[in-house]
Amino acid sequence: MTAFKEERKKETLTPEQKALRAKEFVHAYARYSGIAFQMIVLIGGGGWLGYWLDGKYGTLPLWSVLCSVAGVALSLLTLYKSLQEMNRLNRRMEQQKRKQEEE
Repeated sequence: MTAFKEERKKETLTPEQKALRAKEFVHAYARYSGIAFQMIVLIGGGGWLGYWLDGKYGTLPLWSVLCSVAGVALSLLTLYKSLQEMNRLNRRMEQQKRKQEEE
């Protein structure tokens, strides 16, 4: 058995702590799945827009490539900003937990 599993076995949680841990898991899952959905929409939307512009102006690969690259760049920028915000939120939560433990 790994050390992590052994540590988890030793750890006894109150029902309130279990509920809080489950709530934190759901929030994290929602955040990360939202980021993934946002990236899919940005990249797919960029590709679709490029395809549509190529059809309209007859410049087959040009706009598809440019808009797809722009979609990837926007999705990476959005990912970076979202992760920064999550990091700030996690730090605040950790500080609040420490303050509560000290009291």
